[in-house]
Amino acid sequence: MEKTTYSVKGMSCEQCVAKVEKALNEYSEIIRCDVSLENANFTIATQSSVSLEKLQSIFADTKFNVESSL
Repeated sequence: MEKTTYSVKGMSCEQCVAKVEKALNEYSEIIRCDVSLENANFTIATQSSVSLEKLQSIFADTKFNVESSL
């Protein structure tokens, strides 16, 4: 299992966290996700790597911006 942490901009409340978690959990490659409002990031666990571009496309129609891995 591979774990990667990404910064995300646009989260301002717990509802935002829930929306990010829901979007990530709908993607079949992601086994687990942990979203932190305080740190403005999320960590995903996957069986194989997921590209930054793929993650950005998951949030393309939202106010959230996924940036580089940490």
